[in-house]
Amino acid sequence: MNIELGAMADDISKQLADAGYEAIGKSADLLDRLANAITLTHIHGCITDAECRAARKRLIKQIQIKRIEPKEQPE
Repeated sequence: MNIELGAMADDISKQLADAGYEAIGKSADLLDRLANAITLTHIHGCITDAECRAARKRLIKQIQIKRIEPKEQPE
């Protein structure tokens, strides 16, 4: 699975849901907030391009996912 990060990318939770996955370990909401924080600090010049890339790599490594099990339909 390929997760995109950046100002124009969808939230991690939406990308996972669209692909049929869900986050385990850290909540999807926390992952979204962390990704947005990295982007915000980069846009405002608090971190360099290299620091932003390194932070995003570290965030990607923390993401654990599992396939969403389809709910059984009653007959």
